[in-house]
Amino acid sequence: LQVVPPAVHPMRQWGLDVAKHRGHHRHETRHRPGRQEITLEGRFVGHRDGYGFVTDIPDTEDVFVPAKHVGGVLDGDRVRVLRGPPRGGRSGAGKITDVLSRRDPTVRGRVQRDGHDYWLEPINRRLPDVYLQPDEQTLAIADGDFVEALITQFPEDASIAPYGRVTRVVDDALTPDGLVTLVLDDMGLP
Repeated sequence: LQVVPPAVHPMRQWGLDVAKHRGHHRHETRHRPGRQEITLEGRFVGHRDGYGFVTDIPDTEDVFVPAKHVGGVLDGDRVRVLRGPPRGGRSGAGKITDVLSRRDPTVRGRVQRDGHDYWLEPINRRLPDVYLQPDEQTLAIADGDFVEALITQFPEDASIAPYGRVTRVVDDALTPDGLVTLVLDDMGLP
């Protein structure tokens, strides 16, 4: 069996430009006038799956940030975001370029023990689990205890967990009043 190549590329038979349909045109039309990237500042609202939105931006809508462009930003951080040009009727997705200020470093949640490691599972589900540095106070905590911790090392990228240390054990967290107080404290409400 012998395969004979066609004399004319099939796309050319239909009057189509082969180079254009192979994607070569994408780079030529990516930055049209009036559709530039814009740098904005706002507050990052994270999602447990890694992506998030930059909100509280004056005179513009929230900016979606895919997980691959979040970096080590945490829910509540003030950030600078580079919003790409609109595509397909949607506003452009963003990429975090700078952290302007970090969120309140206090985190509250339940301790989960994994072998010799202690992790804080935050009440705020928008935050990643926090690795608790082993010290006397951490080692005295039982699996399932509710604690308040201070983030001591913020992550540089999404693959690294924040580090923290326990500041206090919340003894009354399993009572109705204690749980309400814990949640209100975590939300920053009086």
